Amino acid sequence: MKYILAITLMFISLFLNACGGEADTDTDIEIIDLTVLRANLRTAQIANIYQNPSQYVDKIIRVQGVFTYAISQNGDLFTYVLTIDGDDCCQEGFEFRLSGDPIFPDDFPKDRATIIIEGTIKNYQEG
Repeated sequence: MKYILAITLMFISLFLNACGGEADTDTDIEIIDLTVLRANLRTAQIANIYQNPSQYVDKIIRVQGVFTYAISQNGDLFTYVLTIDGDDCCQEGFEFRLSGDPIFPDDFPKDRATIIIEGTIKNYQEG
């Protein structure tokens, strides 16, 4: 069985205002804001999230990147936000799920559109 790190998406927005690593003043919840990091630091932070997922589960993360998706052979939809690493050679990112009951493709961004997502990091078991 395969464990997947995913973001339960709270919303998609092109315009968000908050500072990285600071508590949200309304809720006192730490937000891991990757949108304010340069490429090399963002790459290192993403690597740390994948290497130490238990430290990040149930924390809120904000990521800017490119939207893409895949549809499995059995019809399951997988959505991703991808970022470019510091060398502009490799993509890394997160799978995410929209909250509610979105309809594909109507309720999703266009493929390869630049998006910002914010949501809670969760683990789930595939298979």
